[in-house]
Amino acid sequence: MYLSRSTGSIPKHTLVNHRNEIPKNRLTLRSTFHPGGFHLIECETLKDVMDGKYQSFFDNVFILDCRFQYEYNGGHISNAINIHDPDMIKDMFLESKIERSVLIFHCEYSSRRAPETFKYLRNIDRNRNKYPNIWYEDMYVLRGGYKDFYARYPHTCTPQDYLKMNNPIYEEECRAGFAVRTSSGLATVVSYD
Repeated sequence: MYLSRSTGSIPKHTLVNHRNEIPKNRLTLRSTFHPGGFHLIECETLKDVMDGKYQSFFDNVFILDCRFQYEYNGGHISNAINIHDPDMIKDMFLESKIERSVLIFHCEYSSRRAPETFKYLRNIDRNRNKYPNIWYEDMYVLRGGYKDFYARYPHTCTPQDYLKMNNPIYEEECRAGFAVRTSSGLATVVSYD
């Protein structure tokens, strides 16, 4: 649901499930649906989440940086977790459910690696649970990725820098990173959401 600009309150909406059970309430961050099967949030929304404006709704905020390790080391959003490998995703989120969590994925532009990682986790989550149930309802991709976030909020990044994926110094690491993503199936995920 959208943050009301007039009242400043955060309304809830109700999800109705197909088994006539008691509906449950949950918060949805202001987002736009992408035809690729995921919701995009703006940099300002992520900053609001980081500033605690949604803390009454989420106990756990996971900012998931899907860039390669060298990019992450070159500058990342404070408290972001570098999660560039499918085994990391499984270990972190699929061993047991982490209640009241919001997961926000990004890569350099949030055009390939973040959406693919989002879909990878969503598909496994969907397959492990009986429809329409999933463990992680509140998952988003950051519009514009680290590039746009860093341009607006460099003071929230550690170190305060931005290393591009295609930096020629890291050509081999980049190639190896894409090879891992492709061989693991992460780069060819099809979403059924």
